[in-house]
Amino acid sequence: MSTLIEYRSDGKLIGRCNERCYNAVEDKCNCICDGKNHGKGYHAAVERTYADEPNMERTIEQFKRRNVIQANITANVIYQQELLFSPEEMKGKSGGRDLSD
Repeated sequence: MSTLIEYRSDGKLIGRCNERCYNAVEDKCNCICDGKNHGKGYHAAVERTYADEPNMERTIEQFKRRNVIQANITANVIYQQELLFSPEEMKGKSGGRDLSD
């Protein structure tokens, strides 16, 4: 099977839609097609991709925005977890060893 949509920036793969998406059995789609090809099978996904070609730039922009939002959420969760304990509390929880680095 093949990749139907692929987006690269500066040579780095940013997102793609391939058999993991169009042959999927689970409900959640995280790929660049935004669920349009998800679980549809190869032939239906190919037809859908060609039909959506005029909107492909918009689809890619939406994918990039979703990933930036997800990256920001992940960074915020990690930051919030780090704020749960002060360096002094970390020392107390580690038997006096400095774990703040």
